[in-house]
Amino acid sequence: MAFHKHKLKFLTFLTILSLVTCEHWSGDQLSVSEDGGYGDVVIRISDSLDMNKCSQIINSLKSLMTLSSASLHQALFGRVYFRSVVIMIPPEWPASVCGEVSGDHYSGAASVTVTSGDVFHGYYPHTARSEGCGVPGDMIMVPHMWLTTNNVT
Repeated sequence: MAFHKHKLKFLTFLTILSLVTCEHWSGDQLSVSEDGGYGDVVIRISDSLDMNKCSQIINSLKSLMTLSSASLHQALFGRVYFRSVVIMIPPEWPASVCGEVSGDHYSGAASVTVTSGDVFHGYYPHTARSEGCGVPGDMIMVPHMWLTTNNVT
């Protein structure tokens, strides 16, 4: 179990680091309430993934963000948590494969993308950066295999 908690803490660290340091996200859609709640954190599911795994990915994301929010809240003495998260599914996927869809399609930029793994990072979450140190990163990439094969619930 400690192995899974370590991975959860790693993703929490990547998420909060990227959200806090990327000013362009906070100006467009990410909001922070007076009580420290990050709102409108956008997670996009890549259309290159198997649509039949949609409900499994969504359930894993919900569990992960709930646990990450609680960890952030505790680690930062109640100052920060995730107030709201938007999960974007590919518009061409039928609602029946995901189990639940709000009906509205969000068109903003995503802070996090659920993808397939890559050669360099394997199946571990990582950040995508187009510039060097001291400049905000572009996005957090979370491979779907990391989400669906690790028990984050």
